[in-house]
Formats: sequence, structure tokens, C-alpha cells
Amino acid sequence: MAPNTQTLIEAAKSRRTYYNLGRNSKVPDSEIVELVNQAILHIPSSFNTQSTRLVVALNGDHEKVWDIAVEAFQPLVASGAVPQEVFDKQTKPKLDAFKAAYGTILFYEDPAHIKPYAEKFPAFGDKFPEWAEHSNAMHQWFLWAGLETLGFGANLQHYNPLIDASLAKTFNVPSEWNLKAQLVFGSIESPAGEKQFKPVEERVKVFGAQCANLAYEPTATHNHVVREERRRCFWSICLLRRFHGEDVHVLDFASPENLAKYPKGTGIAPDITKTANPGVEVRIAKGMKDEGIVAYYLQLSETFSRTAGYVKRRGKSNGFLPWSPESEYSKIIALQMDSETRVPYIHRFKFSGIPDRSVDDLQSNRDYWGPWFFNQFMYHTILCLLNHPLLLSLSLRNHRSTIPEIFIQHSSDMISTHTSWIVYFVRYFEEKGFRISDPFLGYCAAVVATIELQLSFTEDEGIRKDKQERFESCLNFVQDLGKEWPHMAKMAEKLQALNGAVSASYVPYTRTQDKSLVIDLSRFWEILDYSSGFSDERSSLFGSTLFSESGNKAHEVSSTTPLPEPTRIRVSRRTSHIPGSSAAVPQEIDHTVDTGMLPTQMDIYGDQYSMLAENFFAQGQDFLRNTEDWFTTGNL
Repeated sequence: MAPNTQTLIEAAKSRRTYYNLGRNSKVPDSEIVELVNQAILHIPSSFNTQSTRLVVALNGDHEKVWDIAVEAFQPLVASGAVPQEVFDKQTKPKLDAFKAAYGTILFYEDPAHIKPYAEKFPAFGDKFPEWAEHSNAMHQWFLWAGLETLGFGANLQHYNPLIDASLAKTFNVPSEWNLKAQLVFGSIESPAGEKQFKPVEERVKVFGAQCANLAYEPTATHNHVVREERRRCFWSICLLRRFHGEDVHVLDFASPENLAKYPKGTGIAPDITKTANPGVEVRIAKGMKDEGIVAYYLQLSETFSRTAGYVKRRGKSNGFLPWSPESEYSKIIALQMDSETRVPYIHRFKFSGIPDRSVDDLQSNRDYWGPWFFNQFMYHTILCLLNHPLLLSLSLRNHRSTIPEIFIQHSSDMISTHTSWIVYFVRYFEEKGFRISDPFLGYCAAVVATIELQLSFTEDEGIRKDKQERFESCLNFVQDLGKEWPHMAKMAEKLQALNGAVSASYVPYTRTQDKSLVIDLSRFWEILDYSSGFSDERSSLFGSTLFSESGNKAHEVSSTTPLPEPTRIRVSRRTSHIPGSSAAVPQEIDHTVDTGMLPTQMDIYGDQYSMLAENFFAQGQDFLRNTEDWFTTGNL
């Protein structure tokens, strides 16, 4: 468990009810007040009503609180509502014990800050007082636990409304405020009593993999259909969480010997033993254990999860530069390599016969080729994301003069090779007429489209035309998926808007770049970050009056500079031929693009959201390289 989580749990465990309290304090009163101030600032409230009010009574004022309580009981004793004996032997000793403590915090709710919201949202207006008490309770718990970290013990009392009027008069509290609780605190003079716990299972219900115990492989289940369905359900949940960058450790759910096994592979894998020229790979393949194609993309999804987290952090590593063995970049690369070593040759591109397969062949064995393409796209997209020009330039902006030449060449080669594979598959689907329905493949194509867009801004007309065509291929692929998946249609719109905005920013290098021109990178992050939301304020529960985008905006542009260009003896820009493929380039379609990415008044989030246009386009040139051999390298 993470250290911060463990610290929070320990604070919760330490919060106990102490009745025997004294007046010794290990901290100045200012620390108590600061704790209260932090509570009132940071404890949440429904609709941000901020209706909780706190009164801190120390020293003589603390004594007044409990003198008032004693006085409030006198009419009840006189009337017989509280027997004199009960008051003398039970009530009065308790009140005196509270008075002997160090201080009291009074918890109030101000209805003046609740009523306007109840009127504004009449459909659930009667719920606002209840929700306010939820927030008040959070203040109570926070301060109760917080005071114990300062060395105090505490107990929570509820003598309201008996003491409300007298307290309001004594402390000049508005009469309309509603008293909810009194937290008494002081030095711990005797330990808390033993606490009995009811079984957690009776009090907590978790729905999902753990509640159904799906992670556990039952040995008593003889129904193979049920067992396989349980496996698929568990690993599907893991896969979805990994898509969003969650670090899912499956061994947290069950021990290795009891963990749910991977689902069985679907469809029929190619029989590589029937190849015309069986070689070493075929002999090796016969001796390799095959768990099925599904198992291998589930294993690879662990690497994608780490990569998605890397993107969320905008390439910011753990203090190490990418080429360091300790960096997150290197660890992800190593994890990917390790995952690849477990993939049998039977599932690799070399023996797939993909270039020569007909659409009928693919469709008849779709249960296999669907997961196979999914695995290929994930594999190449991981490497595209890790080596994305924007992520690398941001993470290395302060180390430009010390970047190793071999790393520059490595990242350049990675980008060229693995974007080419995604584009190849996208065009392959179009040529064969093979229908793709998985939106994850659309996300992968969108990632590559952002790279191709950046690389298309060059003075070399041939390269520019090629990159623009590759961008269009990816865009058309995403648009086609958008016919079935609304969020893919939204993704296509973002790609079009990005294209228009970046195009509007480009100035050929034969002319002087306008150094005040800024590329807003937030549009890129909306595409690269898989978990980035697609909703706008119209789909928000609260509408435009309560919903707003992040307000942490600063008029700041990135000082990022492009990575140096690799030093090569020869650079060939010959167009590569793809064996077995004659994929036609999709016709260019007319798009209405949004160029509002460059506002008159710069709306910049900071270094990770903006970059000078000059640096952005220069960065793209540094990743252009010889691509003639990509088809024989870099494939899974």
C-alpha cells in the first residue's frame, strides 16, 4: 500500500473517543487555529455551498461552554424532566469532565448559504440541509483526527439545541446558525476503552471483480463455461482500468497459484509449420508454449497502462532522464521487450501471411484476427507514445545540450518505424474492405495522426505530401469508426480542429517565423491521453453556471526547444514499397476546421500546454528519416 494511504489509515485508526481529558498542550494555540482554518478551507461541501461555520473556544471561553450546559439543565431538573439524582451522579460529572479539558470546537451550519441553492434547484431542494450536514460531519472527523495528530484526545458531544441560545448570546453567534455538535479536546489522561468491531463483510459491499471474487480461480467449479466467463469478466475489468492508466496489480486480488488464468485464445492461429521454407523459427515455435492470442494482449496491456500514466504526466519521469536505466521511459521499454519475448512466433507478423490474406479469410476467422490486430496496434502505439516528439521535447527541454546522439537516433527510428506500421494497417483495412469495430484502434490511429501532422510541416514537398496523406488515412479511419462510436466522431473532430489550428500557425522557413505565435498543446493532450473526457459543459450535470474548465491558466509559453537532428552519413527519402500491399491513398475530403486554437489573448496553461510555433515545427523536422526499411523491422 502507498505510504500516503497508509498514513491516512493510521490517522483513522488513532482517532478514538477519550473522556478523561486534561489541560496540558504540547503545541501553541496557533497550531490548533491553523488546523481549524485548513479544515474550513479544504473540506468539500455539496455544490460548494461552504455553509459550515466553526467556533473555537479555548481557556476561559471553553469553560463558559460547559457552564452554560450545566445551567441549561437546571430548568429540566427543577421540572423533574431530569431527576436530581441522575443529574448529580451522571450528567453533572460528565459536564465537569468536559469542562476540565483544554478546548471545545462548536460546529454550526449557516442556512443563509443553503437556502439560495435549494431555491435554484427545487427538484432536490429539500436535500440541501441534509447534504450540508454531510459536509459538517466531514469537518468533525477531520478535526477529531487532526487534533489527535497534535497530541490531543477528543470526544464528540451533541447538547444542542439545549445550549444553542445561550451560546449564541455569549459568543455573539448569529441566532440563525444551527448548532450541530461540540468537539471536546484535551490532553489524554487515560487510554480509550476497547472498541468492538462488527464484521467488515456485514458493513461493506464491493461490486465488481473483488466482490464477486472473480480474480480467484475456483478449483471446485467443473463447469468450463462458467469458469471461462469468470476469467473473461475479470480480465476485461483489468483491461479497461489499464486503458485509463491505472496501475493494476493483479496479485493484489489473489495469490499466483489462485489467480484467474487468462481466457482461452479465440479463433484459429496460423499454422506456421506448413510454411514453404521452415527455418529455425518454426523449430523454435514448436517448442514454445502458446497461451492464445488473448493472453498476450492482456500481458501487453500492463505496458500500455504504464505508458498511459507516462502520458498523463506529460513525459515527466521520476527524476531520471529517458536514457537512464532508472527512468520510467527505460522501464517501460524493458517491460515491452520482456512482454514480447513471451509471444510465440505463431502470433507474430512474419508468419501471419497478412499481406496476402483475403477479406473472406480474415472475416471467417475474425475471432482470431480481431485480437491479433488489437495486439499489433497496442504494441506499436506504446512505442509511438513513448517517443512522441512533444513528450520527448518537453521532458528534455532543460537538457538539450547533453542528449546522447544514440538516443536521438533511437527515438527518431522508433517514431518512423512504428507510425509506419499503424499507417500500413489502416490502409490495409481500407484496401481489403475489412471492417473494424474496436474504438481502441481508432485511438491508436489518432495518436499517429498527431505525429504525422507535426512531421508534415516541412519544406520538402515530397515528404510533406506523404505525411499529409498519412494523416488523412488516419483521420478517415477514425471518422469511419465515428459512425458507430460517438466518442470516435468527437476524436475525429478534434483531429480536424488540430489540423486547422496548426496549419494556421505554420510559416515556411523561407520566411521569418513569428516568435509570438503559440501552439496550444492542450489539443494534443486531449487526443494523446486516452482517459481524456469528451464531454463539454452542455453534457455536464450542472450546466454552464456551475461547470467550468480548469482555472489554473497562466500567460506563459513553453521554452521548449526541438531535439537535435540525428547525425547520419546518408539520408534517403525514397518512398518505401510495402510488400503485398497496394493500398490506395484515401481521397482528400473537405473539412471545416476550427482555427480558434490561437486566441487573441493567449489562454495558456503553462509549459506543458503551449510551445512556440517555431520550436514545434522545427521539432517535427528532427524526426524525419530514411523509412525505406521499416516494413522489415519493428513489427511484433
